[in-house]
Amino acid sequence: MHAALLPVGQQGRVLYFSGSQWVEAPLWEAIENEPNPPASSRYPAGKAQIDHTRLYDCATRQVSNPGSPDDDLFCSGHAFRQDGRLVVAGGTQQFPDPTEGDLHHAHWSGTRSSWLFDHTAQ
Repeated sequence: MHAALLPVGQQGRVLYFSGSQWVEAPLWEAIENEPNPPASSRYPAGKAQIDHTRLYDCATRQVSNPGSPDDDLFCSGHAFRQDGRLVVAGGTQQFPDPTEGDLHHAHWSGTRSSWLFDHTAQ
């Protein structure tokens, strides 16, 4: 789980996001390596399995869903740019095979993707 206080208004907003949340995502796993996953008829249902990004507005106490990237953000890193946009980089490309032993010492392949969250455009 990651969280970032965004510089919006007097009270701000908190963007929080995570990866797969260790939830099986069989629909997403079936299409994630296709050349164009959004073109698949299974995309909306598959994307729902990995869309765990939320935006909390501290002033209104409302939670909204700005959407998540088409990658697993588990083990990503993030930092703010000088202009206030949030850079999120990395994440988990593939989970290790659970039959190969201890998951804490297994190889977790990472993604080389990165994203920008613009708090002014959401």
